[in-house]
Amino acid sequence: MAKTISIDGQLLPAGRQVKIKADHHQWMIDEPESSHGTDVGPSPVQYLLGAVAGCLTITAKWLAGQKGIRLDQFDAHVEGTYSMKHAKDPDFQNRFTEIRVHVDMESDLNPDEEKAFIEECRMYCPVEGTIVNQTNFIIE
Repeated sequence: MAKTISIDGQLLPAGRQVKIKADHHQWMIDEPESSHGTDVGPSPVQYLLGAVAGCLTITAKWLAGQKGIRLDQFDAHVEGTYSMKHAKDPDFQNRFTEIRVHVDMESDLNPDEEKAFIEECRMYCPVEGTIVNQTNFIIE
């Protein structure tokens, strides 16, 4: 079953500010002052890494509930290595070349079961699925 989710982004006059709306939620995306922004919110790539952390931890809570696992802690630290090549470079691709996730987890599982649980969480996380699999990207 497919579900469509809609987000609106509005460019604001100051810096690189973008007001994002999703249903009844609103937030700001911006760039740091060093990138001509006003630093009123995280950058788009910070939100992307935050989406990885959020999706994985929410999925862990859901999956633990489904399986009757006691999950006392599930903290995800996410960092990415970002390639910023110049547009004139023949290998030009502005993207993360690597995203690393470190999970601190406390549960009633043994270490091997925790590893398997985290791998299962990854299978259900749509943010990771979007990043690691090709997704049709259409601009109209």
